[in-house]
Amino acid sequence: MANNLYVAATERRTGKSAVVLGLMELLTRNIKKVAFFRPLIEPERSGSGRDNTIELIRQHYNLPYAYEEMFAYTVADAGNLIAQGREDELHVGILSKYNLLAEKVDFVLCEGIELEGASASFDFDLNADIANNLAAPVVLVATGRNMTSDRIRRAVKVYHESLAERSTTIVATMVNRVDPESLDDVRQTLEKDPVVGRQAVYTIPNDANIGNPSVGEVARLINAEVLYGEDNLIRHVRGFSIASMQIGNFLKHIENGNLVLCAGDRSDIILACLAAMESKTMPNICGIILTGGLVPEPVVQQVIEGFADTIAILSVKENTYQAAIMIDHIHAAITPDNTRKINEALALFERHIDVHSFKEKIVTTKTTIVTPKMFESRLLQRAKANKQHIVLPEGEDDRILKAAEILLHRDVVNLTLLGDRRKVEDRIKTLGLRIEGADIVEPRKSDRFQEYVDTYYELRKSKGISEEFARDTMTDLNFFGTMMVYKGHADGMVSGAAHTTANTIRPAFQII
Repeated sequence: MANNLYVAATERRTGKSAVVLGLMELLTRNIKKVAFFRPLIEPERSGSGRDNTIELIRQHYNLPYAYEEMFAYTVADAGNLIAQGREDELHVGILSKYNLLAEKVDFVLCEGIELEGASASFDFDLNADIANNLAAPVVLVATGRNMTSDRIRRAVKVYHESLAERSTTIVATMVNRVDPESLDDVRQTLEKDPVVGRQAVYTIPNDANIGNPSVGEVARLINAEVLYGEDNLIRHVRGFSIASMQIGNFLKHIENGNLVLCAGDRSDIILACLAAMESKTMPNICGIILTGGLVPEPVVQQVIEGFADTIAILSVKENTYQAAIMIDHIHAAITPDNTRKINEALALFERHIDVHSFKEKIVTTKTTIVTPKMFESRLLQRAKANKQHIVLPEGEDDRILKAAEILLHRDVVNLTLLGDRRKVEDRIKTLGLRIEGADIVEPRKSDRFQEYVDTYYELRKSKGISEEFARDTMTDLNFFGTMMVYKGHADGMVSGAAHTTANTIRPAFQII
């Protein structure tokens, strides 16, 4: 049985969050302990300052895990690591954070990240590498919005080929936001493709109610103050109109679901909008945003109060032009508090995904790829579970010191470094390493030196050695380290970076 799944999108704005929500619903119905994990996040710049999808899944499914347990890095932190040439450290950190969460549950649903601008050039490769390191099969989510069936097929095929080159396991492709009239055509086109059609293909129609933000989302993302109509914040915004015309011309341009922007002192526009809301022959707008930090005069406010249950009215400090730009950059999200949109997304997923067959597919698909990072992580996890004491005879070697820092940092082993204490400490300082916790031992100055000399002499005196020879031998770092293992003062020894194979194994033949 598989124990994880990785959801990766071909680009931004695919409606991936709705797919993640549907998958989480499916998993929690069939598996006892399910967790959610995002390797990289882009926290909101306003509102809670947290990742919306993590909060959505955590709150809606009452997951008993801290927010901080459910992601590894912010995109900014990850970008800094990559820019510094520390991508290996990034992957190790992601894997470590994931493993801590995975130990607590039966299944982990993971969601990838899609970036904009210059960063977008590496995000898909990064997602593929992360999925492989987590040994997670991938659900690929693509968008079908305003695209022909063949264009969708060609776009999806490119990603399938890219993932195949990396030996990434694809469990299914879900094309979201498809024109409702083209659902079957898109699915059949993809299923006939020799590359894409190897795995299950699902199509989900575009739903304006899910794809468009609510008035409440707009208010939150632009830090607007809600003046009236808090109960109407769940209405969906299908577009916006800027009221810079006279009333007669303005009314000709409003449409159903429009969010109207106007200066806070345009009482004529405000009253016209309220009248339009009550008219059976006019489009039904979803709300009004008053700009410039201005509010209507008291007598107009008195009129508005009579319509408070009809429409939401917001206020922002920015002027109309600035507010329009802010709103134009808003993209819909399914927020934790929008139960209406959550239920719509779940219903849409279940109507168009064969949840029974898909459940069987994801629980029986397990990737067989083992990446170097996975292999390393598994070794480290096993080492940490049974922590040992290892002696390193080549304590003056830079490579050994760098490796020692990594091992101690990951808390997988107790170390003893052998060598001249002054030289070892000088190299540690020069290299800028932090190796607190390791013992540094000079054989001649060790409290156990004479004990080791006596033991070696007893073991080898039948070969005709003298006590003086035994003393000289025990000054050899490999012999001293091997004797530590023989006497039970260490569990193992690692050598060979600076010493030959013969010099490394000879002490073991003579002592052990």
